[in-house]
Amino acid sequence: MFSYHCIHCADFQPHINRWKARLPGDVRLTYVHAAFGGAIDNLARGFYAAETLGATDRTHDAFFNAFHVERKIKTGSLEEVADVYAGLGLDRKKLLETMNSFGVTSKVNRAKQFAQRTGVNATPTVVVNGRYRVSATVDRGFEGMIRTIDFLVARERAAQARPAAPAAAATPAATKPAPAPAGR
Repeated sequence: MFSYHCIHCADFQPHINRWKARLPGDVRLTYVHAAFGGAIDNLARGFYAAETLGATDRTHDAFFNAFHVERKIKTGSLEEVADVYAGLGLDRKKLLETMNSFGVTSKVNRAKQFAQRTGVNATPTVVVNGRYRVSATVDRGFEGMIRTIDFLVARERAAQARPAAPAAAATPAATKPAPAPAGR
């Protein structure tokens, strides 16, 4: 879970990019934009609209730059968010329509529910397999966060690779064929 509003998320993004490049095929990274209320929800709408339009690969890092380096977001209004995405090559009108769509509203609501269900109340936070929340700490920083994520991913992959427990041995009564029905 991240927010374009969060400078720590912007600082963490290069670490995530390097981590993402080496992910095994059975591990998936899904970005969830925080929707904690106010202008942050407008940023989430912009992210989910860009995702819906298939543009996040080319706009994600650039939006962080537009927000934190170029300082193009002042109020966080939907119009301002659309202006930034238009500057990144998206059609402003289509983006605004998508930002206000039922589909994007549903994604924002799911992001809120995800945060509540997983107990995420700060960004950046990585949730591994819906079970573990990982945040940076002062002593370990972002590299420590990545090491913890790697440990938890390996743990979850190993747990899923374990064979299922053998079924209980059949009792002799259960292995006997059922008696044939009596004739009339």
